[in-house]
Amino acid sequence: MKVGLVSPDPSLYGGIANWTRLMKRYVSVSRLGISLTIITVMAGEKGTWKRLLPLRILRGSWEVLVKYIELKRFIKKENPDVVHFTAGGGFSILRDVILLKLSRQAGIPTVYQLRFGKIKDIARLNTREWRTLLRAFRYSTLVMTVDSQTCKELKKCLPRLSVVYIPNPFDPSILPELKPTHSKTVVFLGLVEQAKGIEDLLVGWKKIHHQHPDWHLNLIGPGNKTYLKYLTDNFSLSGVSFLGRKDHGQTLDLLNNAEIFISPSYTEGFPNSVLEAMALSKPIIASSVGALPDMLSGNCGILISPKSPRAIERAVVELIDNPSKRGLLAKNAKKKADQKFCIDKIFIQYCLAWSKLSKKRYK
Repeated sequence: MKVGLVSPDPSLYGGIANWTRLMKRYVSVSRLGISLTIITVMAGEKGTWKRLLPLRILRGSWEVLVKYIELKRFIKKENPDVVHFTAGGGFSILRDVILLKLSRQAGIPTVYQLRFGKIKDIARLNTREWRTLLRAFRYSTLVMTVDSQTCKELKKCLPRLSVVYIPNPFDPSILPELKPTHSKTVVFLGLVEQAKGIEDLLVGWKKIHHQHPDWHLNLIGPGNKTYLKYLTDNFSLSGVSFLGRKDHGQTLDLLNNAEIFISPSYTEGFPNSVLEAMALSKPIIASSVGALPDMLSGNCGILISPKSPRAIERAVVELIDNPSKRGLLAKNAKKKADQKFCIDKIFIQYCLAWSKLSKKRYK
């Protein structure tokens, strides 16, 4: 089966790029008879600190032209069974509409995988992003979601839309060996930006560190220099280290050495960082957004309200003061990750979805 994958470059930083890298690696070793060709695109732009709008429009327009030509050549040369698109939201949906339409006009079934969890809000407000997304759905043979709530919302408001829920996977073969830790370290992993709840985390951490000065907070991930200066100038950074961007192997080692993992993001899809923390048997504190309620259900972590420094403070202190609870949450999270989110199980679900579409095509 020939599959075209329109997704961010796997060498980039971020959850969708990590997923793309995982797919590429797994297909190369799985021997499942899947030919995967990646058409790399820019990830959806997020966060507060962005490029000037005219430059973003210019860059986006040029990318659409280049990728339109690349996808057209791929379809003509390879005649794929299906083209799978990853959706990061924002301005990138306009690009998706054009490329989805090209694929459908060529008679190729399309999968549109939504990798953000704000559907309910943008649908209720009927935002421009939602209206553009409706156009993308028009050219999608199948819409795939990474959290069950988004799937339910789409089935409710668009009952004729073909929708399926398939969570993100992790690959146990690339994880470091688990080891007991006594590092007294809390770790955040992701883009260092406002939308990830960084400012709330720093406000909450100030009080946490006052109560537990022997504990440390590590922030792992890239951040805009201007924003990092803003944080340095306006927040107490006592007991805080900005470790910057690390390669995936280094990141997993740092995560493996941590005592607690925290993700206070305002919005999420199905974050790979949380999934890897589960697989590495870490007690997790995360905002109740996107797929996180699905992931951490069954006493696999502590869910908190987004934009709440007080909730962050209470949850972290609770875990610091209660080692037995840390152990229970970590054990439950590890068990759930192994049973439900292992790549061997999730990839079969992708293959079944692609196979059904390709069979319909050749009827």
